[in-house]
Amino acid sequence: MKKSIEVKGVIETREELEKTMGDYAASTLALEALKVEMEAKLLEVRKGYEADAAALKLAAEAPFKQLELWARMHPEAFEGKKSLELTHGAIGYRTGMPRVTLKRGVDEKTLCELLESHGFTRAVRAVKELDKDEIIRSARSEDPGDRLFADHLAREFGLRVSQTERFYAEARKDKTDA
Repeated sequence: MKKSIEVKGVIETREELEKTMGDYAASTLALEALKVEMEAKLLEVRKGYEADAAALKLAAEAPFKQLELWARMHPEAFEGKKSLELTHGAIGYRTGMPRVTLKRGVDEKTLCELLESHGFTRAVRAVKELDKDEIIRSARSEDPGDRLFADHLAREFGLRVSQTERFYAEARKDKTDA
């Protein structure tokens, strides 16, 4: 159902405007309906495979555990390597990314405060960022102090509050006639 895109020039009358919006609405609503239909079919297909996928996953768990047990019992087979090539694949160990773990029940914020109080500031990061909400509020404020603050930020540091406007066309969902 391929259609070519045809731009007919400038709209000159209200009637042409209404017709063009009708064409746009019909196309966008048809597209939404198609997407809904497609998602429903994909969901149906996924459901058809769920049982087989679950069974295969369960069937793979036992051999995986056996392979892992063998690898743990035979570290010499790896001889300084992280993997062992076999006829049907490879087994081995992957080193994960290093991470910091906290003792159970320890809150990170509380721990940061404790580390700082004991002089371990190297272990705590302070995140600094622009308070954009405050800058916008000041720029729109009627308060002379806020306006002076916003003007100073703009003049000295080039921080300006800007807002763009974009055109939109939105099809009415309650009407389906073109």
